[in-house]
Amino acid sequence: MNKTRLMLLSIAVLFIFLVTGSAWANKAEAKIEIPESAAKGSEITIRVTVIHNANSYFHHVEWLWI
Repeated sequence: MNKTRLMLLSIAVLFIFLVTGSAWANKAEAKIEIPESAAKGSEITIRVTVIHNANSYFHHVEWLWI
């Protein structure tokens, strides 16, 4: 009986590691692109690119403060 429980526990742990992917993921990086200059009061476009190599269901970038 104990061997069965140990086997089920081992399979469960393996499954969790396979589903979550890289649990020890790197930090997200943000790249901000802005115009060189702009007139006061004018509208400008700011492009923000977020890079995170290990997105998964459990570990992802949900929002970003600017």
